[in-house]
Amino acid sequence: MTFISSSSVKRTLLSLVFLLVLLSACSLGANTSPVASTPSPTPGTPPQTLQIRQASADAEPSDPWTFLYRGVEFTIGSTDQQLSFADDSDSKPEGDPWIFRLYLKAFNPVKSPLSMSTDWYLDEGENVLAQTMSFKLVTFPPGTSDLWVDFPLRNKMDPGQLTLQVGGGTEAVITTSLTRPGDLQKYHDRSITTNTTFEYGNSQWTVEKITSSISWTFSSQFGATGMQANGDSRFIIITMKGTFKDNGLKQDGEVLPIADARLGETRSYSGTFPTVLVSRSNPTTSGALIFQVQVGSDGQIGPLDLLFPSNLEIGKVSITFTL
Repeated sequence: MTFISSSSVKRTLLSLVFLLVLLSACSLGANTSPVASTPSPTPGTPPQTLQIRQASADAEPSDPWTFLYRGVEFTIGSTDQQLSFADDSDSKPEGDPWIFRLYLKAFNPVKSPLSMSTDWYLDEGENVLAQTMSFKLVTFPPGTSDLWVDFPLRNKMDPGQLTLQVGGGTEAVITTSLTRPGDLQKYHDRSITTNTTFEYGNSQWTVEKITSSISWTFSSQFGATGMQANGDSRFIIITMKGTFKDNGLKQDGEVLPIADARLGETRSYSGTFPTVLVSRSNPTTSGALIFQVQVGSDGQIGPLDLLFPSNLEIGKVSITFTL
């Protein structure tokens, strides 16, 4: 008869228990579905940052004798000096026997009469306010008009010694020699023509043109009014168009936050967009955003960021340019 020691029995039982536990664990592992991990939050679309790659803007083609003031394009013509003019019935100031007449052309580019208020000065060592103008009502019909401005002078003057100033106060004034047309170049529009596009929700937008101008015209059903920038500022006019992208879904596209647009730290001065922007029922739109910004000491504007901020997941849009 063979005897088995108690210690051997204990070791055998422990081995069996360990084996059963191991087999049970393997069985449970084979039949249990893995726990799904919590997905990471999906971040919103990062901001669309677009660069208009043009080192400098192009000057708008213009006659060297032409300048823009309150939306009207004036072209300096000839001058004349007489003791009197038959079509000027106003009496001359005492002590100023001579009348210096400046002939100009005025072009109103909009389709309705354009109104403005302005002062014209001739500097002969001191500013001489214009005495008589052929456009006393300061309302210009559409198209081109011929006009003249009369200044009373003590003596007959060499036009090369005279300086013309248009405007005054806090607005951006025009000053120029009557014999050196190059003086007017700094007042000409500068522009960047671009087809920079970006998407916003279900709409696609194109920045067609960016223009720096000393003036712009506000038009309404009541007519048009010429606006002049302040001091050393310029209006930045950003022309855009939008197109609705029909993706087959029922919802309309997200509305670009035109009202919240910024140019650097500046809010829009005005705009010409319709109240309703791009949507399924209004698939296309176009207009302009107008800002007023300061010109640098070198005459350059920018670089500036045109920003459409957004709290939506589609993110903001930032467009950088220099004029």
